[in-house]
Amino acid sequence: ISLGYFLLTECTLQTDQVAVTSIPYGDTEWYSLSVPKGDKNILDFFGIDFDASDFIPSSAPYGLPDPQTRWECPLNRPAFLAESSLGLWKANQNLLLRRLIDLPAGTSSLEIKITAFQSVAVYVNEQAVSGGGDNPLVTPGGLCAAQDNIVLTVPERYLRTGTNLIAVQVVGGIELNYFDLQLKAVFPRPTGERGTVYTWGKGYYGVLGNGDDSDSFVPSQILQLKEIQSDSIKQLSLGVAHTLLLTGSGRVYSWGKGKDGQLGMEEDESEVALLVPGLPLGQVTAIAAGSLHNLILDSKGRMYCFGQNIYMQCGLGKDNRTNIFDSTKIPSFSSQNIIFIGAKDTHSAAMTSDFSLYVWGRGIDESAKFVGIVPNTVSISVGSHHVLLLDQNGNVYSYGDNTVGQLGLGADVESVSKPTLIESLKGLKIVNIQAGTDNSFAITDSGKVFVWGGGAFGKNGIGAWASQETPVQLIALSSVVVRKVGAGVISTIFLTDGGQVLYSGANLRDGSHSLTPQFWASASDKYFVNVFASYLHFAAVTLPSLWKWTRVGEFYEGVLSN
Repeated sequence: ISLGYFLLTECTLQTDQVAVTSIPYGDTEWYSLSVPKGDKNILDFFGIDFDASDFIPSSAPYGLPDPQTRWECPLNRPAFLAESSLGLWKANQNLLLRRLIDLPAGTSSLEIKITAFQSVAVYVNEQAVSGGGDNPLVTPGGLCAAQDNIVLTVPERYLRTGTNLIAVQVVGGIELNYFDLQLKAVFPRPTGERGTVYTWGKGYYGVLGNGDDSDSFVPSQILQLKEIQSDSIKQLSLGVAHTLLLTGSGRVYSWGKGKDGQLGMEEDESEVALLVPGLPLGQVTAIAAGSLHNLILDSKGRMYCFGQNIYMQCGLGKDNRTNIFDSTKIPSFSSQNIIFIGAKDTHSAAMTSDFSLYVWGRGIDESAKFVGIVPNTVSISVGSHHVLLLDQNGNVYSYGDNTVGQLGLGADVESVSKPTLIESLKGLKIVNIQAGTDNSFAITDSGKVFVWGGGAFGKNGIGAWASQETPVQLIALSSVVVRKVGAGVISTIFLTDGGQVLYSGANLRDGSHSLTPQFWASASDKYFVNVFASYLHFAAVTLPSLWKWTRVGEFYEGVLSN
């Protein structure tokens, strides 16, 4: 990433909450910027806005508490800082700059190319990689003053898979001070520039998509068709023994068990991904897998189904209870525009463009039952016998059975016949909901997790096996920012904003169970951006890589893009 000319020059601030801190270091005075972590628009540099992802969330070198010290400006004039005790930022002041970068697993070295008018020193993860002894400046023969394009190679022992903290100390110049930094990583093979799918768990019927039916208890990449490798990954949905994948180009793939039609074709099983035929090519926008059936939504608001249908979970009416092996349009919604779909076990749900919620499947004696309207709904999530709904104001509603508290409405409520506001979550600004088979999760905009419902095997993570009748915050995760939850039948997967993975509930590898979330190291170095859970198998997906790769001999050379 080229950070351009740094600092000490004319900048446009979009916040009045910037402070300058003086940091004594030996006989030298250094200065560092302090900016509130939650500020979304810190400065404007050639139209680039920096947001919370640019902030250092925890410790920094030398015990400095401030989370962000990146400035980029093209001219050499003093910058006026709002609320600054110094008033001016001058070119002759020493400077400490810090930046978080992510490195993929297997990175063997990192090259740091620096252009500087004055001497600099470089630290990686709080260890000096230039200079000598206690001297923060470089020694002769290292990064010398007033030299361009000095290349420093950081060996593997200083690097971490995941987040690395790069700190650079720059000596101020009397008149002109400029600084340019570029980073280059060496990695043995390119990671998914289009995003990669990982699976783990029980491998029966080839449900993991890795080419066989063996179990795997660490995340492993699926065998992807060439067409998937050249596409992006939009969504995954997991049934009891099959998996669906939706690409960014609107194609649907399936693998695993297909005896009841859940693969969308006449295949008993498949250990690799197969393109589902019969769907409008390039038009699918959402997928939802029940235990043995699937719902598909296209860009025109039309809904399709295939798989088991003995409980009318495909919504084809009382007279059609046979399994569906081909993608079939659901006729009862032919005159309506569907915007959301959901499925779990033998339960199906959909919402139309007027925010009407319909449910069908086991225990419902009609092809689609209208249960109510929740205006301005932005997402739904479906459990075995309940539905969660989230509106644009962050309010959560629940509908269905409350046998183990999965509605979050208290022990006195057995069920509700229409979507009902969960009052205890009101005002918390929920941004993500996830219904398990018999439990429920909600995530706030600040990454706090609330849970309620069935807690078998400790899957709720609250320290008990028992059910929880009303939402409670998952205190064990209060120190991290959670963005996604994969709610399985006996286990739960939590994903933080930094890519860390934690789990609670049953551990399929050894048969144990955890009542509180446990950190999972071997799954936390993949930079997952979403996680999914079902009965006995799980999946996750990575973002397209930020690294651009060029093959050089036996290695790929990766350059970090901005």
